[in-house]
Amino acid sequence: MRQSVYKVPDGKLIKIKLWIDQNIIRKVTITGDFFLHPETCLEKIEQTLIGLPLSEGELTAAINSVIHEEQAILIGAGSADITTAILQAE
Repeated sequence: MRQSVYKVPDGKLIKIKLWIDQNIIRKVTITGDFFLHPETCLEKIEQTLIGLPLSEGELTAAINSVIHEEQAILIGAGSADITTAILQAE
C-alpha cells in the first residue's frame, strides 16, 4: 500500500491510500478535509479509478467525468489536486 498527504495550495488537505499492481490502480481510498457534495460521489470516484493506469491525464479525466455526471460540487480542491495526491503516493 502506498500513501500520500497533499496540501492543496490555498486549499484543503487530501489523503490517499493506494494499492497498485503493475502500474494499475487496484484500490484507492480518498479522504481529507475538502468538501464534496453529494458525499456519495467520492465512493463513485474511487470505484471509477480502479483499473486505470497511473496516468495524470486519464485519472483527471475520470474524476472530472464522475463530477460532471453526478453534478457534484468540489470545494477546497480540484480534480487535478486529487490526481496529484494519487501520483505522489509512495
